[in-house]
Amino acid sequence: MNAIFGIFHTSGAPLLKQGMQAMSAALQHRAIDGIHHLTNGSAALGCAWLTITPEDEGAVQPAKSRDGRFIITADVRLDNRMDLD
Repeated sequence: MNAIFGIFHTSGAPLLKQGMQAMSAALQHRAIDGIHHLTNGSAALGCAWLTITPEDEGAVQPAKSRDGRFIITADVRLDNRMDLD
């Protein structure tokens, strides 16, 4: 199982790197395959990654939509992944 974390400032204030770094450090024990996070203004999402299935190999989360408008991270099983492209 992955560990998912994030911060969202409802005031619109920009995020400080220290907040995401502190959460990443606290979840390091879950991150067998690395920790990744994306920040956009007042919001940030992160994932402490653990590869479980062959489909997970090489995947990186959080992921951005092709146009960059959306960011998502999840600990889910996706069937028919190729159909989602």
